[in-house]
Amino acid sequence: ASAAGDAAERKAKKYRIDLAKVKAGQDTRRTVMLKNIPNSFTQEFLISILESIIPASYIFVYMPVDFETNCNLGFGYVSVADLASLVKLYECMHMKKWPHTSSKKTCEVVYARIQGNRDMRRICKDWTVMQLPEKYHPVFFKREIGRAHV
Repeated sequence: ASAAGDAAERKAKKYRIDLAKVKAGQDTRRTVMLKNIPNSFTQEFLISILESIIPASYIFVYMPVDFETNCNLGFGYVSVADLASLVKLYECMHMKKWPHTSSKKTCEVVYARIQGNRDMRRICKDWTVMQLPEKYHPVFFKREIGRAHV
């Protein structure tokens, strides 16, 4: 194996979710990247899928969109409220076809590089996307109260 291939594998492994470690409390990361999202999905549609799987258990959702074509870029980020929700989301979505669509794409669920609600808020505040209309913004949820935007 090449050195570059080994480095790529180590990097991929760093973001791979190991359910045994999550269930044992050895890995407590709660922000994931959803990959291979059908390009026609809106952020609201993605939230409706999340709601059907882990109702009221997500605290951050962001799906980047090309605002010229109004299509998403094929990935999104979700922070969940607890590890049980992470397990359920992973079990229901990872390497499965997207629900409520005829798309043949298979969802992948991996850890996001950036973890933590505070870090997400800090980073989002500086994104140029925050200058665009609200429908392109990341969404932060307050579990007890409902939606709260940055």
